[in-house]
Amino acid sequence: MKQSLTLLTIAALLAACSNPRPSLRPHGRWSDGVDVFFTDSVAADYVSFYGSNKGGINFEWKASIKSNGEMVMLPDKDKPEDTESAIDKAGNRLSVRIFGPDTVLVVSKPNGTAVDVFEGMPGDPELSNIETTLKTRYALGGDYVDEATGKSISFAVDEPKVTGFSAGDKYSFGTPWDQPEDIQDILTFPGDSAYAFTVTDTGLDFFRAFKVAEDGDWSIGEKAYSLRRTRWPDLSGDSKLQGHYTFASGEVMTRGILSNFTARQRRIMRNEIFARYGYRFKNPELRTYFLAQPWYIPSADDVTARLTPLEKLNVEMLEAYDKR
Repeated sequence: MKQSLTLLTIAALLAACSNPRPSLRPHGRWSDGVDVFFTDSVAADYVSFYGSNKGGINFEWKASIKSNGEMVMLPDKDKPEDTESAIDKAGNRLSVRIFGPDTVLVVSKPNGTAVDVFEGMPGDPELSNIETTLKTRYALGGDYVDEATGKSISFAVDEPKVTGFSAGDKYSFGTPWDQPEDIQDILTFPGDSAYAFTVTDTGLDFFRAFKVAEDGDWSIGEKAYSLRRTRWPDLSGDSKLQGHYTFASGEVMTRGILSNFTARQRRIMRNEIFARYGYRFKNPELRTYFLAQPWYIPSADDVTARLTPLEKLNVEMLEAYDKR
C-alpha cells in the first residue's frame, strides 16, 4: 500500500510539472526564435505583452484572465500585419507550462491544440543572438561530405566554427535584409568571402554571395558547394534516445528551431517520436524509411498514450508549423 501511494505521488508530481497551470502567470521575457517580448503588466483580470519581431515591428498583445484562471487573447485592431505568431489571434488560449528546468508559454486554439510556444528567456536577449544560436545549432551543426570532392566538413553546434571549409574556420552571419525565401542566411568569412546557404533534405547547399550595399543587400551567385550530411549531432544529451532528431523528445520545438529544417525533415522528426516507441507505420514511404533505421523495431499500432507531455506538445507544434 505504501509503495502504491509513493507511485501515485510521483505520478501526480510529474503531471504537475507538464500540465497547464492556471495559477501561473507569464512573468518575464519570452521568445520563440522569431518574436521576442516581455510581460508588460499583470492584473487580476488581464495580462499584457510588449515586444518586437525580426522585421523590427513592435507589437502589444493583451489577454483576459477568466475566473478559472484561463487566459484568453483579446482582439487587437492595431496588431502588425506581418506577424505570423498565433499569440495575436483573438480567442486563442495561453497557458504557462513547466518541463523540467524550462518554463514555456503555450498558445493553443480554443479546442486545446497547441499552435505556438515561447520559452522563458533569462536576462534581456537580443533576437539576433537567439537566431544565431539556433542556426548554428540546428541548421548547420553536424558532419558533411562535399558531393563534388568527397572532402569532409564539420560545423560545430555550440559556436560559429567549421573545419574543412576552404573559406576559413570561423564565420559570422550576415543576414540579408531582403533575403530570398529559400536562402537561410549568409555566412561571412575573414577576407571578405561570403556564402549564402540553404538547408536541403540531405544537407546544405552553398552559393557565392556578394554584398552590393552597406544597408545589407546581397547578390546571390552560382552554387559553390553541395554538402551531404553524414552525421547528426546528439543534441538531446540522452544516449538512450535513438534517431537523427532526438532533441524533439527532450526540448520544446519552437518556430525558431523548426525554421531550420525542410518540410521533409520536419515530417521525419515528427514521426521519429512515434517510431521510438515502436509504432507500425501504415504509410509506405515512412515504413520504408524507418525499417532502414537499425534501431527501429515495429511493435504497436498505437503508441499515443506512451508519449510524454513534451513529446505530445512537440507533435502538435510540428503539425501546426507546416499548416501556416
